[in-house]
Amino acid sequence: VAFLPVVYHQLHAGAKLAAAAPTISYLHDLYKRSLRDLAVKGAAGRAARVDKARHFYSGARAAMRMHGASPLAAMSGPLIQLPAFAFFVLTTRGLIDAGGFGLETGGIA
Repeated sequence: VAFLPVVYHQLHAGAKLAAAAPTISYLHDLYKRSLRDLAVKGAAGRAARVDKARHFYSGARAAMRMHGASPLAAMSGPLIQLPAFAFFVLTTRGLIDAGGFGLETGGIA
């Protein structure tokens, strides 16, 4: 119950990313097509590919900014829940190692 606000925030962030996805996909297709059409080899070709990648990245960032999307916000739920899960697992493991309560007796000492 304590993580419901985090899950709510994550769902909204995911919806914003989903809204930006078609634009980013279109930009990615244009980027792949432009790389396929690029016939320059050597250092000039590398510089041209880096320049095209930079243009794609700036376009993708602009699309995410236009929709208010952030990849980090979409990952905030798992990032915040991970320490709580690790604490739960380590605590449960500690109870098992202590040998206090067992399932043989129904969890009662």
